[in-house]
Amino acid sequence: MAGQENGITLVNLTELIKQSDYVSAHPDLNDTSFHMMGEKEFRQMKRSAYFINTSRGKLWMSPR
Repeated sequence: MAGQENGITLVNLTELIKQSDYVSAHPDLNDTSFHMMGEKEFRQMKRSAYFINTSRGKLWMSPR
């Protein structure tokens, strides 16, 4: 798997947000990244984790 030779373990978004203390998001805004973070994803994060969004606002869906 790519990255393993450098000690990197690739995981999907769900595993990433469950394990991380910090999630820094800066993808291009497109059909795949539009609202990629919503209530479900934020609830999966550690209660002590930080979400840092340096991309377009529509990456995450704010609660209504």
